[in-house]
Amino acid sequence: MEESVAEIEELASAKGNLHAQSVLGFLYGSGQIKERNKAKAFLYHYFAAEGGNLQSKLAIAYTYYRQHMYEKAVKLYAELAEVAVNSFLISKYSPVIEPVRIHNGAEENKEALRKSRGEDDDVFQILEYQAQKGNAAAMYKIGYFYYFGLRGLRRDHTKALAWFSKAVEKGEPKSMELLGEIYARGAGVERNYTKALEWLTLAAKQQLYSAYNGMGYLYVKGYGVGKNYTKAKEYFKRAADNDDAGGHYNLGVIHLKGIGVKRDVKLACQYFIVAANAGQPKAFYQLAKMFHMGVGLKKKGCWIIQTSSRTRPLELLV
Repeated sequence: MEESVAEIEELASAKGNLHAQSVLGFLYGSGQIKERNKAKAFLYHYFAAEGGNLQSKLAIAYTYYRQHMYEKAVKLYAELAEVAVNSFLISKYSPVIEPVRIHNGAEENKEALRKSRGEDDDVFQILEYQAQKGNAAAMYKIGYFYYFGLRGLRRDHTKALAWFSKAVEKGEPKSMELLGEIYARGAGVERNYTKALEWLTLAAKQQLYSAYNGMGYLYVKGYGVGKNYTKAKEYFKRAADNDDAGGHYNLGVIHLKGIGVKRDVKLACQYFIVAANAGQPKAFYQLAKMFHMGVGLKKKGCWIIQTSSRTRPLELLV
């Protein structure tokens, strides 16, 4: 470990490597290998963040927040949030969203942390056994783990595709929706929007209402179909009418930007609130951005919204 840190220090100091600087910031901040030194931790993170390192930007933003320097903190958080939301666009790799606990103090029990993340070997073995017996739900879950790289598995789009294909033979609708996403993203297969729409349509016919969002998105962008904002709005509304958070979010977006409808910021805000209360992360981003920029809402210096059973509903905050 000491040899590794020595090489990292050389990269950080002599060559100005941003990732090395960020790692040193982490080591000084956590007191691992290096003696804990908050000043040095801040310094290394600061220079790494200035160079564009996202992890160090996050560390600096949190430091500013802890010191009640909210204007500086929110500026960095806004930059990081924009990067995160942009990663949700149709690219080869679908983003993975998971809750992360921020805490101060001693390191948590590693076994408890592993279980909280769902990294339990026995679960995967049970699913494999059930899948081999023809259980469609187990096939879907295994495909899901491979698709997103969960349960300690590496992402493997080929294996995900194989398991989803087996599951859809038994009529499993969530696998149909993810096959639609796979073809839309070109994840492990050649991108094919026509096939994407076919699979999403099949999933929607199985009353998986979230699939309507994918269909609406294709019509908004004109991917594999002619642009049709009326149809897009209709599909988003079908999802929203069936309590799908994504549907409410997408309706918020089209009203915020005036896509095929008259721009209505107040209505957009209402849709975002419903989506955020259902846990839609992009809706939190849109609402925070509206508060921060003062778009349709009274500008606030810093809003911190936490999702937990103890948190008041977002309507009360607004």
